[in-house]
Amino acid sequence: MEIIEGGKESKMCKRVLGLFICIALLVSSQIVYAAEVKKDNTSPYVVAGVMHSIQLEKDGTVWSFGRRPGLFHSSQVGKQAGGALEHIKLVSTGYAHSAALDNDGRVWMWGENKAGQLGQGDEKEYYAAVPVRFEKNETIRSVSAGYDHTLALTEGGNVWAWGSNRYSQLGDGSADNRNKPIPVKGNNKKPLDGISAISAGFGFSLALTEEGEVWTWGNQGKTDGRLQKVTKNVGGKPVPLSGIVSISAGFDHALALDRNGTLYAWGLNRNGQLGVGSNTIYSLHAVEVKGLPKLTSISAGSQMSAAIDEAGNVWSWGVSYRTDLKKAINRFQPMRVTEGTHFIQVSVGDLHGMAVDEEDQVWVWGNNEYGQLGHATAGWSFNDPVVKRKLDRGTLASVTESSASIEKSYVVDDERVIKLTLQLKDNNGKLLYQKWPTAEAELPGREPIVAPFKLERDSAGKYTTELRLPQYYMHTKIKIRVDHQTIVELIDESP
Repeated sequence: MEIIEGGKESKMCKRVLGLFICIALLVSSQIVYAAEVKKDNTSPYVVAGVMHSIQLEKDGTVWSFGRRPGLFHSSQVGKQAGGALEHIKLVSTGYAHSAALDNDGRVWMWGENKAGQLGQGDEKEYYAAVPVRFEKNETIRSVSAGYDHTLALTEGGNVWAWGSNRYSQLGDGSADNRNKPIPVKGNNKKPLDGISAISAGFGFSLALTEEGEVWTWGNQGKTDGRLQKVTKNVGGKPVPLSGIVSISAGFDHALALDRNGTLYAWGLNRNGQLGVGSNTIYSLHAVEVKGLPKLTSISAGSQMSAAIDEAGNVWSWGVSYRTDLKKAINRFQPMRVTEGTHFIQVSVGDLHGMAVDEEDQVWVWGNNEYGQLGHATAGWSFNDPVVKRKLDRGTLASVTESSASIEKSYVVDDERVIKLTLQLKDNNGKLLYQKWPTAEAELPGREPIVAPFKLERDSAGKYTTELRLPQYYMHTKIKIRVDHQTIVELIDESP
């Protein structure tokens, strides 16, 4: 085990680890990026991010909560083209973008897109889910959202990447951002193949081979895009990890679980997220995390880590919050935080965690400043897991209280442009946010034209959108839908 002690980090950082540790020592950790495959649809599935979290329901719908202070209810994720995002089997969160994989192997993405991490060929933000298109007709089996880049794994074992490439985390040998998917290439310049799992972190990427070894590239190793194997120190020599069955990339550290249920960790350790029992700065090689029983599930967050053992107990280490002391503390070695309940899945984010038990109950703990726990309690709500008995699907919009209007309707470039505004309220007249309404124009003999609304972030809470129809369509009926119901019907009566 090669651990760099405190006080030596600056010199060793420049000489050995490059950007991986240098950046991590200077920037506060923010996010968990690991995506774990949801193997079936028999239980809910949760992913903890930074200011938001995602819950995948048994019916294949996706719900998001958090992101803005004071919003403590859930909203269903919709499609940019209209309707709800459905038939989903896997979800993943980045810093400010999210990804989902449907049953047909298609990738859907939404959120921030400044580095092209949504894979749309542009840098526009998308409020609702949009599909990612690949050069080849690929069927995707897994997707992982990193800080501001994204990875996808094909059924054939190849890896595609897009988004930020500042640290060559896309694996193409350059530092150029890509707003469309590109194939990750091995050191032989051929597409990387034989991969069984992927995980994206802050400026680095991980890939698990079918033989049980782990490749890494980006700021966790060489910053020129070349791949290198994750190693452990055996007799003073680096030996590749082997027998690995699961990987998880955090902000500036990573975890790997082998077939015997033994856990390995590497990267930054300033908050104890490696679980090595001390406050050593970081580890160059993967080190075994001691004091744990046989594990079945792992999750690397930004400043914390978590795992589930074969008895269904949740273990956690790294940053924690003591509600009795009203301050954050560091756990430098794993601690069991549940007892008497059998858990099947866990995910930790920036400073909060989520877990699902065998009775499909979701448990949450940690920071809830942005409502990311789905509980209507701001601040640090819980130190250890507390049950959140069911998904809060939010308040339904009221047909009588909500209102919409046509602001403008005009013809330009052979198109009729209809600008709409919408204000959603519940039955008590309270403004509703974080919904996914759409405007649908019914055109005789044609498929309906659908446009999603955008939320204008002002005190009036207005949604706006723009429908573009063929010029010759007049007196068009427009239906505005939200939560699978028609809220308002309008008719464009302009000449």
